Amino acid sequence: MSKRVPDGWFTKTIGDIGPFYNGLSGKTSKDFGQGEPFLTYLQVFNKTLSVKEQAGLVSVDEGEKQEKVQYEDILFTTSSETPDEVGMAAVFLEKSWSPYLNSFCFGLRPKEEFPLSPEFANHFFRGDKFRDDMRPLAQGSTRFNLSKENLKKLSVILPPPSEQKKIASILTSVDEVAENTQKQIDKLQDLKKATMNELLTKGLGHTEFKDSKLGRIPKSWDVVSLSDLALVDRESLSSSTSPDYQFFYIDITSVKTCFINIPPTKIKYDDSPSRARRVVRKGDVLLSTVRPNLKAFAYVENDCLDWICSTGFSVLSPKDGNGGRFIFYSVLSEFVTKQHYCPNVLRWMYCNHLIAYIKQPLRNASDLNPKSIPT
Repeated sequence: MSKRVPDGWFTKTIGDIGPFYNGLSGKTSKDFGQGEPFLTYLQVFNKTLSVKEQAGLVSVDEGEKQEKVQYEDILFTTSSETPDEVGMAAVFLEKSWSPYLNSFCFGLRPKEEFPLSPEFANHFFRGDKFRDDMRPLAQGSTRFNLSKENLKKLSVILPPPSEQKKIASILTSVDEVAENTQKQIDKLQDLKKATMNELLTKGLGHTEFKDSKLGRIPKSWDVVSLSDLALVDRESLSSSTSPDYQFFYIDITSVKTCFINIPPTKIKYDDSPSRARRVVRKGDVLLSTVRPNLKAFAYVENDCLDWICSTGFSVLSPKDGNGGRFIFYSVLSEFVTKQHYCPNVLRWMYCNHLIAYIKQPLRNASDLNPKSIPT
């Protein structure tokens, strides 16, 4: 961390801000679904603490020592599948209610005398600089965790309270513009989704339909399995890969729906996480198999030399070499996503029994070789 800071700014550790407290403890499944509200992991992760409708319910007996969240508390996620998502923070800015906190997060309660604006903190602890400082604190291999003791020692540079409020005001104004823009984008996305589902289930200009195990579909369409159209995870780095091989690593946070954010620099195989194994080629479709709510799905339309993605993705490689975009839109449709969501393990299973109904172009009829639906 640079020692050069603006006049009036000061350096403190996270531990200087205030004490930590844990989320709910000693609870079993029968305690949830009724009782008092608690903030869920996703509310902290997505910074939607003010949305009461998203809160869970938990029964808490009188005399139980369970900490309630208070105004100005800074909440952190404890663990994640990737180091980039450990310690995601959100500040509770509500004064009208005081919920409990889920057991996969912990809270930091600023001391009353500590000079920290809650509105500023809400931006600061999600800023790139703090996230970059937080990342090395993640511990683990297949799942990463955050130690409160290590976080307590982390140093931060803060502006004086008067400047904090000005910075927060500017950033909040930008957020409001971004939120309004996002609402317009969401409307267009809803329109696209409705259009996509219409086209992928009824096609264009069809007048004759037939019953199938997926419902009514055009008479000229066939029902096939996804494995008939694409190879799943066809290529991965082996243990014999040179430790000096360098590549661009794509993790779950690098992918949003239809968009891939390629990191600016390569990493060495020897320094890469154990999940960095799936080889990505132009025309492939990336489908996240963890945290489906994030919808980390994308079609790879550009040349992608030395792209390697996490094993948290399934990589679909079209067998005909040019149907990737159609497959991508098909797996996003409701009629496919409803089939492969598995609530028991909270994963989306992209495997041979995943069914999609696909219009069979005549020029590819011999390639598709339609099969009956697997049971």
